[in-house]
This record gives sequence, C-alpha cells and structure tokens, in this order.
Amino acid sequence: MPPNSINHLPKYKKQPPKAVDDVSQPTAQRLKQAALEDGAVVVEAVEGEGGARVTVRRMLDGAVLELLWRRRVIDNEQYQCGTEFYRHWYEAGLGRSGVVDWAQERVDGGSFKPESETRAYHLGRWQKMVRDLGMIHSRVMCDCVLMGQTLKVYGLAHSRQKSDKLAKIWAQAQMEAALAQLVFNELGPKQTRRHEAMRG
Repeated sequence: MPPNSINHLPKYKKQPPKAVDDVSQPTAQRLKQAALEDGAVVVEAVEGEGGARVTVRRMLDGAVLELLWRRRVIDNEQYQCGTEFYRHWYEAGLGRSGVVDWAQERVDGGSFKPESETRAYHLGRWQKMVRDLGMIHSRVMCDCVLMGQTLKVYGLAHSRQKSDKLAKIWAQAQMEAALAQLVFNELGPKQTRRHEAMRG
C-alpha cells in the first residue's frame, strides 16, 4: 500500500484559542502616538461587567479640554465653558451633519419636518457663542474642541512654526486665550462674579 500524504502529516494538538483580555484596548502604535503628547495617556479604574474594577487607558491627545484641565493649564471655569460650547454644538445636531439617517423616511416633495425647540435653542446658543468669540478664537475652539484636532496638528496647520514643540506651545496659547474670552463672554468679569457669589 503506497503511503498516503494524510498519514504523513504531523499531528498537531488542538489548542484552545487565546483569550483576548479586552479588544477595546489601544494598539501599541496608538499608545506611542498619544505618548508623544505629554500626559496624554491616562490610566483609570472603571467599573466593568459584574461590578469588577477594570483598568483602562484613555488617550487624551484628541480631547484638548480634558488634557489641559488635567495638566492644570486651564481652570474649572474655562473647562466648564468649553464643555458647554461642545454641548450646545452637539445638542443642536451639528455633530451629525452630513451623516445619513437610513431610518428616516425619504419622500420627494413631502412635508417639511420642523426642528425641535430644544435643537433650535442649542443652535442659537452655540451661534451666539461663536459670534461673541470672533473668528480667531472660534477657529481654535471649533478645530480642537469640536473636531478633535490635537494641539500639535492645529499649531502646525495655522502657525508659521515648523517645530512640533513650538507649534504646540503656540496652539496652547491660542486655546487658553479663546477659553479666557469664552469665560468672560459667558460669565462676565471676575469681579462681578465674586460679588454675585457673595450675595447669593
């Protein structure tokens, strides 16, 4: 009987598939990219399934507000006003602009569906914030806070700096100035805020 090629194959032991700890963990390349931003990788303990504590790594290089707040570059008022800027933009539905909603009925010549009052309110608040900030300050807020650009990318795109470090420093100064103006526009001068807090 001639040898059968199947009989000459080495026998491999079946090994169970390797268990993946967490597929949501970042890749090594992504961690390296975030580590280039000083302090952009944060390790936090969160509650996982079944109440167990799980350690996760968050990259803050795209979350400029939180990154600056954690470094204590901006104060709580600036952080809160920046998150309000984002919230009004998002609640106005502008974050979903250009995204096709396949569940929505499409009829040519159909009736116009009015926007909700809530969306109109948030749109009006966001537009007022942008108008009051002006073109220069609103550009850094829109690019970094709303679109998630890193400070380095924004600085290289809009400053005349060729060095990554100098571009990042320039962009951070622009962001701090924009947030200071936003706080002034929304809350008023510091002296009046202190007097109102003492009275209330």
